[in-house]
Amino acid sequence: MRDREKVIKGLEHCANDKCNDCPYIYDCWTTECNPAARDALALLKAQEPRVMEFDDVVGGDECWLEAVNGACGYADCYACTGTGEVQVFRCKYDNPQYIMAKDYLKTWRCWTSRPTDEQREAVSWEQ
Repeated sequence: MRDREKVIKGLEHCANDKCNDCPYIYDCWTTECNPAARDALALLKAQEPRVMEFDDVVGGDECWLEAVNGACGYADCYACTGTGEVQVFRCKYDNPQYIMAKDYLKTWRCWTSRPTDEQREAVSWEQ
């Protein structure tokens, strides 16, 4: 299995024409950096976890739910029309929980995939 961080670091060096301190300096497939490296880097970075827009959250697709109190887990979220609530079906739980839509980004938020602790801490909560 390839080390994702090493690949990203190597591609960043190629994309910026800084081959001297690239972790792949002895494995590079050409003496000139490949333009495909720029595209691959963009695609890899697009897959990194990010906080979702509310409209994307309530579609029912699985996401990583994080609460300001530290609770986290995979969940499927659905809007409850007219109630101002969002129905949350959390993995490992049979009973749905309800949270207020108006509190999104204040007391709870969803990510496209599970973020690292560093990624979570880098994104501030809306006040």
